[in-house]
Amino acid sequence: KNGAARRKQVVDVDIPALASYGPCVRAGELVFPSGLMALSRDGRVPAADDAAAFDAIGLAGQAQGALIHSYAEAVCKAVGVPMGNVVRAQYFLTDIRDFAGVAAAWSDRYGKQPHPFATVQVPGPLPSSGAAVIGDFWIYAG
Repeated sequence: KNGAARRKQVVDVDIPALASYGPCVRAGELVFPSGLMALSRDGRVPAADDAAAFDAIGLAGQAQGALIHSYAEAVCKAVGVPMGNVVRAQYFLTDIRDFAGVAAAWSDRYGKQPHPFATVQVPGPLPSSGAAVIGDFWIYAG
């Protein structure tokens, strides 16, 4: 609103344009990447071709979660904070069973660092063919 003490700022982040629903916005001490999706620079979803054959081991969730986490890291880097400053990670999955792979991707990258997550199963399909998850993060950059 006009006259607010905190200002809104669009944060420039080096991730593919189609991998987000919109700009990454900083509002005061919080940063909000807008709906991160696992789309590589060539527009492909990682492991989409093989995910069905390996659904028992959560390949879709792990491959897509790893890419989404790398995008969240890029946001953290852009505002000068570590990934440990993520205060909320919310995942929207078309199949809740894919969350095991997302959690494994977090553990692979961050070990025992807390994973402040919430997860919700949503109707599919997601905007990109083969996509299983969208990640939404809140990052403290005070």
